[in-house]
Amino acid sequence: MLLRQLSSKPGFCLKFFFRHSIFFLVVLPAIILTSCGPSRLIQEGYRLKKNIIRSDDRRIETGDLTGYLQQTPNKRFLGLNLYTWIYQQSYKGKERKYKDWFRRKFGEQPVMIDQGRIDASSRDMKRYMNNIGYFESGISTTVDTMTKNKARVNYIINAGKPYTLRNVSYMIKDDTLAHLVDQVIPHTLLKAGFNYNAYTLDNERARITEMLRNNGYYHFSKDFIRYELDSSLNSHQMDLLMIIENNRRIQAGTKDSVVETNHTRYRIGHIYIEPHFDPLRPSSVHLDTLTYYQLNHKQKDTLDHYVFIYPGMLKIKPAVIAQSVYFTQGSFYRLRDANQTSTQLTRMAINRLVNLTFSEPVELQRDTLPDDQAYLDARIMITNAPVNSFSIETDITNSAGNPGIAGSLVVQNKNLFGGAELFRVRLRGATELQRSAQEAEKQFLFFNTVEAGIEVSLHFPKFLIPFSQMRFPKYFRPRTSITVSYNYELQPDYVRHLSNGSFGYNWEHNPQTHHEIVPLELTSVKIFPDDSSDFYKYIKETNDPWLKEQYSDHFIISSRYNYIFSSQQLNRNIDFIYLNYQLETGGNLIQLIKNLAEAPTQDGKYTIFKMPFAQYLRQEVDFRYYHYTLSQNTVVLRGYAGLGIPYGNSLVMPYERAFPAGGANDMRGWIFRRLGPGSYATDTLDFDRAGDLKLMTNIEYRFPIYKMLKSAVFTDIGNIWLLRKSEQFPGGEFDIKRFYKEFAIDAGLGIRLDFDFFIIRLDLATQIRDPYLPEGSRWIFDSDMKSNVVWNLGIGYPF
Repeated sequence: MLLRQLSSKPGFCLKFFFRHSIFFLVVLPAIILTSCGPSRLIQEGYRLKKNIIRSDDRRIETGDLTGYLQQTPNKRFLGLNLYTWIYQQSYKGKERKYKDWFRRKFGEQPVMIDQGRIDASSRDMKRYMNNIGYFESGISTTVDTMTKNKARVNYIINAGKPYTLRNVSYMIKDDTLAHLVDQVIPHTLLKAGFNYNAYTLDNERARITEMLRNNGYYHFSKDFIRYELDSSLNSHQMDLLMIIENNRRIQAGTKDSVVETNHTRYRIGHIYIEPHFDPLRPSSVHLDTLTYYQLNHKQKDTLDHYVFIYPGMLKIKPAVIAQSVYFTQGSFYRLRDANQTSTQLTRMAINRLVNLTFSEPVELQRDTLPDDQAYLDARIMITNAPVNSFSIETDITNSAGNPGIAGSLVVQNKNLFGGAELFRVRLRGATELQRSAQEAEKQFLFFNTVEAGIEVSLHFPKFLIPFSQMRFPKYFRPRTSITVSYNYELQPDYVRHLSNGSFGYNWEHNPQTHHEIVPLELTSVKIFPDDSSDFYKYIKETNDPWLKEQYSDHFIISSRYNYIFSSQQLNRNIDFIYLNYQLETGGNLIQLIKNLAEAPTQDGKYTIFKMPFAQYLRQEVDFRYYHYTLSQNTVVLRGYAGLGIPYGNSLVMPYERAFPAGGANDMRGWIFRRLGPGSYATDTLDFDRAGDLKLMTNIEYRFPIYKMLKSAVFTDIGNIWLLRKSEQFPGGEFDIKRFYKEFAIDAGLGIRLDFDFFIIRLDLATQIRDPYLPEGSRWIFDSDMKSNVVWNLGIGYPF
């Protein structure tokens, strides 16, 4: 069943309610709270309209100073003082409990200018200026009154001359530790000539601490690092001395005699793994022990060994768990290895919880370790999830205005062969009432479209390769996926059978980059049209190769590579970028075999299993930039470009690999597969549309309303084109001289319910520039905009 987006013509009552949802949900209740009578809220003075911060030194980021403002203007909704209005109106009339609740939930007390808080903000700003090296700065404030009892506060910063670092030196008593620090000094954040900055000094402490903890210094913390500054040079310069202190402890046998010792550098001792740990397990349960040996992937003549402790029978192969442990016996302790181990083991579906601890071995355990070394024993405790599970999902759909129902049954085994393999079977069924060229003779209930399918997938936490896994670094986090699926679609005009199988690998080069290679993917599409339908007659009589191949049998054998880069940092709202590049090629291997065998052709095309196979090159780039504003709202900019080039055995791109437009994650002002290509327009039989070239950009501003209720305003710009002229889609071909005139534009408002673990999204979009209209009349700024509203319901953000 071809998915379509929500219809542009929903019921009038529902549309009217949502268009005025703010009125019904917020404004109307506030009006109900209002009654005749004098206001019991008396505000004296001026309301804060705006804070303005200016500096005479352009090097100072005034945005960083906004965090020190102790008074900020009231929040606004769509440019209106809605929250303060609700607060004030709720005080009119008699006081009631529901008024108090509504005021606390939705209202906001007006922010009145307070000179004491202005002075406090200035003092905090002064401390910040000192911290970034401007010790002689001055901050003056003025209050400018405005109309309607409002005023703005100006903070004027006279920065003065900053202090810079003249010399940076180090004092480290521990020679081994000093040698490690010397290796990272070329990348230091503290360099001569730079401005003094207390925040940079603290970041350098954190950087060196992390480096040392990744080189065996388990107990080291940044509290051992301190600075001494000499600012007596009378030249706005400082000499900086970093001191890394030794460890201090009370001497044995004394009460107050303190001795200094070098920091202890630890190696990994014994590695104990409890793969079936249960915190509620009685102590009387007998535990078995198994020592597993594995060849070290760096030192081929060394065996790493792990001690497994478990009750009863070991259910997970030791090799699978050992491959996910990033440290080995005798190696230096590294915080990075510990974190990677915990992450990799947690990613296995069979593991529900992973707890990793380190401790110095007791005397009996030290017997097998060298006496002149310091060791830490590692203990990995893994709590398992249930091996088998199933879930049932149901949906009520309204795709492209076509009501329907859908459901799926998912069955999982999380340890199929004892190697943490994830085996999943998904059974899915859906039915829908769709528009068609004719009335369907066969119906299910009152629906005319039925879809049923099965997908079987198997995921391995390693590379399935004919040679040793040791050839690859553990940090790759390798995985192998095998997927087979079949889908049956009963449409009013045809029946379609879609079969698919794929085999691929994915891995991570580092936490920011992800790679996927699918060396082989097979797709078979068989279509059985209704011979008596207008649809079949039109397809049979048309001379358009694109439309004929779209609704005819075909076979795809493809390979693809996917690269993903993301600089996002979890739990930190800082700007980041996202890049997804995909390259796919199809049919080349079959073409080579056919050419070598000098195979016969059918209607000028090579076939496999009596079906012509597709041959093409396809690539797409999806780039996104996420910018967090000072109020922690988000601006998202997205650019997308996709290009498909058919050749050899294909005149057009296969329908499944062509680029559609419209829908909940795309051009939201158009129904899915109802935009383009180019300036194509028709009032006759309409088919799902797709193109060989796609260009698109999206701009979205996201902001909170109240707790989990969030909103967004957005605009989408883009279209699709064909690379060749098409009889079916006149005006749909790409032309360098006019393509920029054929961009579609929409704008809209989104409402989102953010439950942290998932997001329900409803976006309303309307067309404001339609490329199918005559040139010069493509902008839409009239009452038709209301009739073109498209509702898009989705899960998660669109991008």
